[in-house]
Amino acid sequence: MLGEVLLAARASRAPRREGRSKRRSEAEVYTPPKLAAQMVSSAQVGSKRVLDPCCGAGSFLLTLFQRAFERRLHGGAEAREAARAALTLDFAGIDIDREALALAEFNLRMAAWEQAGFEEDTALPLRCADALGPLPDCDGRFDVVIGNPPFVEGRGLPRAYQAWLRTCFRCAAEGKVNLFAVFVERGLTLLRQGGVLAFILPTTFLRNERYRGLRELLLTHTLEAIVPVPQEAFPIHAVETVILRVRKERPGGENEVCLPVGTAPQSRLAMGPALRFCPSATNALRHQVETMDRRGIPLSAHFEVRDGISTGFQPFPKRLLGHRVGDRFVAGDGSEAPFDPARHRPIVDGREFAAFTPVRWEGRYIDYDKRHEHEPPHPGRHFNCQLRHPAIYDRPLKLLTRQTARGLIATVDTGRHFVRNSVHVTYPRDESAGWSLRALCACMNSAFYLRYFLAVTGEDGEIFPQVHVADIRRLPLLPELLREGGRLDALGAQLLELHAATEHPDPAVRVPLLVEIEVLLENAFFG
Repeated sequence: MLGEVLLAARASRAPRREGRSKRRSEAEVYTPPKLAAQMVSSAQVGSKRVLDPCCGAGSFLLTLFQRAFERRLHGGAEAREAARAALTLDFAGIDIDREALALAEFNLRMAAWEQAGFEEDTALPLRCADALGPLPDCDGRFDVVIGNPPFVEGRGLPRAYQAWLRTCFRCAAEGKVNLFAVFVERGLTLLRQGGVLAFILPTTFLRNERYRGLRELLLTHTLEAIVPVPQEAFPIHAVETVILRVRKERPGGENEVCLPVGTAPQSRLAMGPALRFCPSATNALRHQVETMDRRGIPLSAHFEVRDGISTGFQPFPKRLLGHRVGDRFVAGDGSEAPFDPARHRPIVDGREFAAFTPVRWEGRYIDYDKRHEHEPPHPGRHFNCQLRHPAIYDRPLKLLTRQTARGLIATVDTGRHFVRNSVHVTYPRDESAGWSLRALCACMNSAFYLRYFLAVTGEDGEIFPQVHVADIRRLPLLPELLREGGRLDALGAQLLELHAATEHPDPAVRVPLLVEIEVLLENAFFG
């Protein structure tokens, strides 16, 4: 029977949601049994009716079966009857992947056989379906919804499916779609009033602007816990995660949320107009963020911020990067071409500059030929090299910021360098408006803005902390500070000149300039 189950699943395999580069990636990450057991225990499942709407191979279902089986044994049931009831009455599983469901059924039947010798062909409450679709017999029926929903961005979903999600779910109405957020919203509709949802989610939902709709929704319910998942639980996946537990009922005024730093009132969890969840923020930091958000205007109002050159999700091809040897361009794959200054442009990475330092160019060039966007061909898709208009990079003056860093690191580039996707480029929208990139550089390298950035983004962890374009664009600025000829412009210029003159500036000269920047910013926002 088990062989027939697996064979049928393989023969009628349902379409899978695909992640980046046609990989299932995060969508097929299964939950370790120990973590599943901890989540089931913390949700206080007991004899409640439980659903895993993205059950995969059944990590949570196995824990639920074991608990239900043992509870019935302790209640006096005979072992085989306890196994039968535990398999059919206490939980249900849904998944879009028929093969994963077959594995879940196999695992559950093996567990029932090992525990009680139960081998009857009893129908299990497993359904091959998209849990995000209509399930009228499930809505509002469950006491607990638990699981590890897929982390799949919109680019891994068909456009028609994305459009449908946007019409049906508040969490997908604006910005980029990610299935985990939609599963939270759907999970709440599957719960009865007073039921509990417990999901593993990426930490990005706590602060990322695109998940504001999700945070708005969660704040209308009673949040019970947001606790980190130990990194060793998913050792091969570079995604920081938390366990969210929320009860489907309106929050009381004194509701306390369990957090990594203890507990905090739910009313104090969200911070600023974006409702970012910043549980560990001190009162002073909350005041700074709220004041900056209220008084400042977004950087994007006066400045353009663009990504560096990307190859999508393909490795950066060796034929694009190389060095100049005499009058030849020698690419990394050994190919050569006559060196053409209009086509072969100097290019830098984030490692080639630090705060206020000149760009330490390592002598590499990029073959900036738009034909590379589609060559060599890749089966079923464009190469997606994204060689944007060269005017984005070929500028006499622009601000560079690192993309991977625990905070803001910026300098001003005067060398017309092109940049790879480890660097962002910022420049005034109106070149004649008199905005100072030196003043902006002083802001971004200040401790004042670093505190704000880390508070609202949380990009200070061990796993690839990043500075996203969207976060730079939202930095709140006071335009009067950024005029050419102003004091902040002069301080930024002095620090850039100081770092250009020596690799190790004299702290006696450098530190007073940095302190003056801090005082100037504090007075401007709070004075």
